[in-house]
Amino acid sequence: MNGGSATERKGLLNWYFKSNLLIRILLGLMLGAVVGLLVGPGIVWVKSFGDLFIRLLKMIVMPVVFFSLVVGAASISPARLGKYPPFGVWQGRGGASS
Repeated sequence: MNGGSATERKGLLNWYFKSNLLIRILLGLMLGAVVGLLVGPGIVWVKSFGDLFIRLLKMIVMPVVFFSLVVGAASISPARLGKYPPFGVWQGRGGASS
């Protein structure tokens, strides 16, 4: 099975990873559309894996946002912390106004 030399494959991979992200996204979109049209409804069983992947992405968003905020707040030096109003006051104002 000689599908091409190793240098040809390495050159193709280098081109792919050095190309613009937008080009890679559009290439994947077109490739996915062509495969979807050719294969059609015969590949419905893959839908459950896609749904699981999307659910996992949605599940990870909240912890990532929360811990990003915590790390950002913890990285503020105490000297700079005095320049900002207390966070609890802003929380109380937001809760009282809603």
